[in-house]
Amino acid sequence: MALNRFNRIIRFNNRLFETIGGGCKSLYISVLIHRLICWYYHCDIAMNLNVKGCYFNHRGFGIVINPNTKLGNNINIQHAVTIGTKAGSNIAPVVEDNVTIGAKATIIGPITIGHDSIIGAGAVVVKNIPPYSVVVGNPAKIIKTINH
Repeated sequence: MALNRFNRIIRFNNRLFETIGGGCKSLYISVLIHRLICWYYHCDIAMNLNVKGCYFNHRGFGIVINPNTKLGNNINIQHAVTIGTKAGSNIAPVVEDNVTIGAKATIIGPITIGHDSIIGAGAVVVKNIPPYSVVVGNPAKIIKTINH
């Protein structure tokens, strides 16, 4: 899958922050790039978040991901997705490998999204999702199990 400009910028800034983030000038540049990304794309994806295995569709517009979130490999995230914590908690969701998250989906709390799952557009996920599941709705319900 070819990376769009947003994915390349996010990954570049992530690498810059990880590798040479200790230097004052490079940290300043990384923070500046992050603020420009947030302003232009209306999103908030932390500089220290491991996004190497993620692909953001529609240039990542409106995506908000808590910096404590653990993301697996081959994750496909549509626009306007929110992944965060419940009020009063610092424990963020874990999204395992090969997960597709539809547009405007919300994933909140100390939960795990199982590998090879699909989160439907607009779904509000507040409970653990087992692997190979398709979930939709508010609150999200499993409507199908994918044969593996």
